[in-house]
Amino acid sequence: SLRSALAEVEAMTPTPGRATIPGILATVAQELDAHGHADAAREAYRRVVAVASVRAVDERQPPAHRHERARALYLLSDHAAAAPLCAALAAERPDDPRSVACPGIVAARRGDVAGARRVDERLRALRRPFDRGQTAYARAQLAALLGDLPAALALLRQALAEGVSYSPGLHADPDLAPLRATPEFRALLRPRG
Repeated sequence: SLRSALAEVEAMTPTPGRATIPGILATVAQELDAHGHADAAREAYRRVVAVASVRAVDERQPPAHRHERARALYLLSDHAAAAPLCAALAAERPDDPRSVACPGIVAARRGDVAGARRVDERLRALRRPFDRGQTAYARAQLAALLGDLPAALALLRQALAEGVSYSPGLHADPDLAPLRATPEFRALLRPRG
């Protein structure tokens, strides 16, 4: 059953340098959601929140755990709980596109277009050596959530060209979900070579 599988993941021993337990649970949740299992995905996102919250609830918690917790909260539509976590991550890590984008993604999801656009401007101004397409990817997520699918696709192409890893999980990114129905997005996901 799903619950026993999630419990097995939660019982795993974390290994330095590997995916975090909340990250693994989030990947499961994203795949479930991408393949039409919304209720099961919500259950997995609730487990992400619980597991990512268990050790600490403040800034001593690893940023990856706090990001997964914030993301699970906004995907569960708990924007009030996600917003302060995202704001703290963005303040703490002003050069990390994923952290900077987090408040904008919450804003976009709750319909605050102006707030999301302000974050996009911060991302546009971000200059990082060795970015490897991370900033373009974060901007693609925001554009997708704001409904600007042509811009989202262009930014996603840019992100991939700049070095974002093509991975099987790309199709399941919930912040790119508005792109899933487009033929251009499906073409980007098609294996090459």
